[in-house]
Amino acid sequence: MKFFYFLILLTTVSSQTFAQKKIYLNEKLIEATTEENAMFYLLSEEGIVKEGTYFHTIYYLSGNIYRSYSTSLPHYLYAPKGHYTSYYESGNKYMEGFYSENSTKKGIWKLYHDNGQLCLEYKIKPEGSVISPQETILLINGWNEWGRQTLIDGYGKVKYLWSDSILGAQYYEEGKVEEAKKVSTWKAKYLTGDKYFKEKFSNGVLNKGISWDGEFKKYVYSQLKESASFEGGIDKFLNHLQGRIQLPRIARLKGNRGTTYTQFVVSRDGTLTDIKVLRSVSPSIDQECIRVLSQAPKWNPAKYRGQPLEALEESMVLPITF
Repeated sequence: MKFFYFLILLTTVSSQTFAQKKIYLNEKLIEATTEENAMFYLLSEEGIVKEGTYFHTIYYLSGNIYRSYSTSLPHYLYAPKGHYTSYYESGNKYMEGFYSENSTKKGIWKLYHDNGQLCLEYKIKPEGSVISPQETILLINGWNEWGRQTLIDGYGKVKYLWSDSILGAQYYEEGKVEEAKKVSTWKAKYLTGDKYFKEKFSNGVLNKGISWDGEFKKYVYSQLKESASFEGGIDKFLNHLQGRIQLPRIARLKGNRGTTYTQFVVSRDGTLTDIKVLRSVSPSIDQECIRVLSQAPKWNPAKYRGQPLEALEESMVLPITF
C-alpha cells in the first residue's frame, strides 16, 4: 500500500513537471507572440527560490541551456547577481563570471570558443560617478580556437564572439590591445560575415567609429551610446510647449490648478509616442497635455553606435504646471 501511494505521488509530480508551459522569448529575451517568432524559452518567469535568490534557466528551442543565473527579485529580467553562465547551442560553455550585489561584473570573466577552448579573460573597471557610472573593459589574456595565446597580460591581439544585449545579436570583434585596453583599429562582423563596425581607440577611449545596419547604411559616431535629446536643449522644448499649451475653459471655471506628470516615449524616428498621464489634475488638463505633446516636433532619438534602435527608445516624464 505504501509503495502504491508513493507510485501515485511520483506519477502526479512527474506529470505536473512535464506539463509546465513554455514561455517563448525573442532574441532580446522579451516574451514572443508565437513559437515561430521565438529563439528561446523558459518554464517560469519568477524562477526557482534557491538560497534566498531566484534561480533562472533559459533554454534554446532545442532544449539545451542558453544561460543560467540568479536575481534578487522574482523575475528573469531583473539584474543578475552571483554566478552567471551562458552556453552555445552545442552545449559548450560560452561565458562565465560573477555579478556583485549591485549587479556589476566582478573579478575575472571568461569567454570560450565553441570548441570548448578558452578564448578570453577580461574584467570590468568601474569609472565615472554615482550619478553617471561608466565601465571600461580590461582585456587580460586571449587565445585562438587552437589554444595559441595571442594576448598575454594585456598586450597583443584578440578575437572573440560578443553577445550584445542592446543589439540582440552576436558578432565577432577583433583588434589590438595595450595595457589591457583597446588601441588602434577594431573591427566587427556579424555571424553572417557582414561587417558591423570599425572603430579607432586610443588607450581604451573611442575616438571615432563607423557602423553599418542590416541594409548596409553607414553611420558615423564618436560615442557608443547617445541619449534622446531635443534640438536646442530641453529648455527650448519647454518654451515650445509653453507657447502652445492653454488652460482649458472648463478647468478655469472649476478652478483646477496643479502639476500634471505626463510620460512619453521618444521612438526611433524621433516622434513622441505612448503619451499618457501618470498623475492627473483634471480630465480636461490631461487631454490638453496629450494634445500638445502629440503635436510636438521630433526629437533626436537615442542611438547606439550611431544607429537609432528600437531597443533604445526612451521614456521621459514631464511635469507641466497650470
